[in-house]
Amino acid sequence: MSTADVNRFYCVDLDRTILNTRRASGVIIELCRAYDEQLAETIEREVVEYSYFGASYSVHDAIVRYASSEVADNIERQFIEAARTQSLKLPGADELISWLDELDDAQWGILTYGSLNNQLMKVKALGLETRPVLVTQEPHKGTLIKGWYDKSSSGFGLPKEYSSVRAKEVILIDDRAQSFEGLPESAARGYWVTQEAVDVMDAIPVPPGVVAVHDLTDVIRSEIDR
Repeated sequence: MSTADVNRFYCVDLDRTILNTRRASGVIIELCRAYDEQLAETIEREVVEYSYFGASYSVHDAIVRYASSEVADNIERQFIEAARTQSLKLPGADELISWLDELDDAQWGILTYGSLNNQLMKVKALGLETRPVLVTQEPHKGTLIKGWYDKSSSGFGLPKEYSSVRAKEVILIDDRAQSFEGLPESAARGYWVTQEAVDVMDAIPVPPGVVAVHDLTDVIRSEIDR
């Protein structure tokens, strides 16, 4: 896609926003069990531990570490195939994606924190590999977005992963309160999707301009009402 000017660009989180991460982890754990019970138990224990603290956990990298890259690649292929026969999206995800795709004055992409291989595996499992995807190592996505802001043009110059699009406004949709830290109040907004929120991480205030909503259908309604 060539460089374009749009009014809005929506950055949509992956885990616990679009993706039912708990269900996806369960599918992968069962696939691991077919290879080795100990591998499955180890992955399952670490998923629980990381989830409790709201930390990002790379199942793909863990399988490489405890088994091999060959096993990880095989499980990834099986996971993507299994995901085609069952819904791994959270309520409202399909509706939001369809709504975003139909907008004339806006574009959107996935903005996800974590391991590149692990996150791209999940994107493929959801059938979203044709959408723009940016995998970041910055947990405070608001700070990342702030770095795109160009005061001279009062707009955002988005990175190459988003085809270097220039946008007047960026809207971040995420399940983590901490993700919004650093979000520039004057030119960006956010939706904190709370249906899968982890209490230990989310007992912190969100910046002004960030609206708490239950699920993604609330995002659509709020945007239509603006």
